[in-house]
Amino acid sequence: MKLYLLRHEEHDLDDNTFYSSLNSDGLDCANKLKYTLEYHNINLLFCSPFKRTLLTIKPYCEMKNLLVNIDYSLYDVNVEIKRDLLPSDNEYILKNMNYSSFTKFEDIKKDNGMERSQQFLNHLLTNYKDLNFNILLVTHGEIIKNIVNKEDFKIPPMGGLVYLDIESNTVKEVNYFEKTVRFENK
Repeated sequence: MKLYLLRHEEHDLDDNTFYSSLNSDGLDCANKLKYTLEYHNINLLFCSPFKRTLLTIKPYCEMKNLLVNIDYSLYDVNVEIKRDLLPSDNEYILKNMNYSSFTKFEDIKKDNGMERSQQFLNHLLTNYKDLNFNILLVTHGEIIKNIVNKEDFKIPPMGGLVYLDIESNTVKEVNYFEKTVRFENK
């Protein structure tokens, strides 16, 4: 098992809601990202249900004819009002209907992001560690920080892709073709 973590592509910083879309730079980068994901042979996807995360992975899903496993473990910890992906949402077509989220929607709480993230990582390790999967988690900055769980780790910028080596407990930044970072780490 190889594990990659992707922070959603760029969106309007004034709109941090569930339905915030990617801006034009984010959409462009999402389209370029698909080639890097193909290079790394990503064959299993888990994603937050937020529109911006799904739009980030949509070009790759369309290119490879893959569905996304929506998991509430990857839900943004900073959102006050919980929302869920609805059948009327355009991104709903990406959802794998045969997958049941490890974390239940009703169990999402603003103060349990670290616990949710670590439990989900343990779930992945238990179920996939010895299998030949290249797994991508598409989520939000704080969730990535929680999964990595290292004091000196800086949250990747929007569109930041990292490889988490489980055996050595190291994180490596993955640069993808033609990606330019427009935001600095905070």
